[in-house]
Amino acid sequence: MSAELAALLPALAEASRTVGSPQIRNRGTIGGNLGTASPAGDALPPLLISDSDVEVASVRGERRLPLASFLVGPKRNTLAPDELIVAVHVRGGVVAQTFMKVGPRNAMVIAVVSLALGLNTKALSLYSIPTRSYYR
Repeated sequence: MSAELAALLPALAEASRTVGSPQIRNRGTIGGNLGTASPAGDALPPLLISDSDVEVASVRGERRLPLASFLVGPKRNTLAPDELIVAVHVRGGVVAQTFMKVGPRNAMVIAVVSLALGLNTKALSLYSIPTRSYYR
């Protein structure tokens, strides 16, 4: 992640630094995290506090929906069998944010629980995975 983007999305930058080995960090994608909707997906909480939208497309057309509506449960999303994730739109405005995860060890760990916290001038946002807790 570029330094400029990391400054705008520090929780996502921190999450991307904690994912697996360097090989996995260089090959994994945000689209993969969204497509699997795994509770261990480290990108999910930071994207949720940023009020991100997911854009999907198929031969039937395109649609764009809030990430909080796209994710409907552990390993479940609203992606139709013929749809592909084509974009993730991230809104700015979260002044301060951070990311944390807990696992059985410190390095290359799949999260038991991960959390992103965001603060802007109007609200406090907190997302925790896998329970999908939300406070706004």
